Amino acid sequence: MPLKIILCAILLYIGSIAKAYDKVFVAKCLEEQSYSTLLDIAGQINENEYDNYLLNAFGYAAFQSSLFGKSASFYLKSFDKDSSNIQANLYLGLIKKQQKKSNEALPFFQRLIVLKPGQARFYKLAGDCFSATRQTDSAIVYFGNAFQLANIDVGIAYQYAELLYEKKYFAEVDRVVQTVMTVDSNNPSILGIAIRSAYQQKKYKEVLPLASKVQALNLGESAYASLMFGVFASLQLKDYQQSLIYSTYLMESGSESEQVYYYAAKAYAGLKKYEQSNELLKKCLELAISTQVEQYYIDMADNEEHLNNYAKAQRHYDTARYMFGNSVVLYRKALAYDAAKQSDKAKKAYLDFLKLAKDEDTTLLNYAKKRVESL
Repeated sequence: MPLKIILCAILLYIGSIAKAYDKVFVAKCLEEQSYSTLLDIAGQINENEYDNYLLNAFGYAAFQSSLFGKSASFYLKSFDKDSSNIQANLYLGLIKKQQKKSNEALPFFQRLIVLKPGQARFYKLAGDCFSATRQTDSAIVYFGNAFQLANIDVGIAYQYAELLYEKKYFAEVDRVVQTVMTVDSNNPSILGIAIRSAYQQKKYKEVLPLASKVQALNLGESAYASLMFGVFASLQLKDYQQSLIYSTYLMESGSESEQVYYYAAKAYAGLKKYEQSNELLKKCLELAISTQVEQYYIDMADNEEHLNNYAKAQRHYDTARYMFGNSVVLYRKALAYDAAKQSDKAKKAYLDFLKLAKDEDTTLLNYAKKRVESL
């Protein structure tokens, strides 16, 4: 047994039963975060000698060691001794919350609100429980109280604003945002919800300076959602140049989204730069149409051939060819005509294939040449 624990045990048992442990030593262990030592001490003392101070200390040590079951056991004993114990209520609530048992966590946080009504954190924790169980109206009430007590807390303000936004209480969202921005005007989350709220209210002119502020923070792709609202608002205002500024920033940040390319193309069209618009629209097509689609059309054509539906097979081959420009599709098309005994069409398809085929398609080339000679 480590010497430190032996010495501690000696200290705990020296003197009368009334002084069964040294509070100074326990406090020192807590201060030094010697949680394993505290948990070892817990095993050396008769449980009958635990008072709330020790139970809270052991419960905290277990919680910080991620031994949540053991922590709950200590705190429940403390709670049974005194249901108004602040620490026991807090950590029992946190453990239930961590276990995603929000309904069981809620009474502990509500009791804390009664015991300490001026603590914003307890209202927030209760609000989290209501939010987790999709009771948004109740969550708004508790977060509203938390915000009144701590209206400069960005985390509380953001969660409160998100709940208000969900219920479309945009005027309230704006009030919360404006309050907290006096403390932190560059918080990306607060700016983001301010942008969304302004856009939903069709206050497009208010969106642009907020979006530009987000861009100035140089957040890269993480600014995507906020800047896309900037893109949309700019287009609504027919400010095509500003829309392109946001889109270009996103593209240069590595966002190869079909949506970004499309709205940049719309902005170029608005500026009558149609060639640049078309180039971006081509990129949209590349992103929108999976290359796997070609194989789907070829497989459908193959199925139709087996059903002797050669006309349908040709249509699928044509679609695959026009969409993807693959010369092998022409070869498959020629084979289908061949199978349907349409010699003229088969020969033409073989010749088209030979004009476009790649050098590596030697087996196909040789067969196509033989078929052209024999047809």
